[in-house]
Amino acid sequence: MDQMGIDKSRHLLSRRRYTEDVNGSPVTFTEDAEAKRADLGKDRTAPGDGVRISPLKALVIASLLEEYSRRIDDGVKTGELDQSARDHGSLAQELAEHLQALGGLR
Repeated sequence: MDQMGIDKSRHLLSRRRYTEDVNGSPVTFTEDAEAKRADLGKDRTAPGDGVRISPLKALVIASLLEEYSRRIDDGVKTGELDQSARDHGSLAQELAEHLQALGGLR
């Protein structure tokens, strides 16, 4: 754990939760995955509405998400990451599959 209370095996490196504490507090993989799933559950965008990206960009982003997901799975298996990281990996894989479908691979 570092000086900011971040345990790299359990916490995000890219986000902090800010309330009264100016420095913020660490966010776990599970907390972040749950928040993102809740946000996605509120998405009422109809097909054809919203942001448009090319099929090629969708596939490139999907490949990055897929790699991230596999690295998380590997990190959990080797003990470098806490089991809670699986939630983040699963969400990344689901989003990769969605983008692959948009790109015409599924």
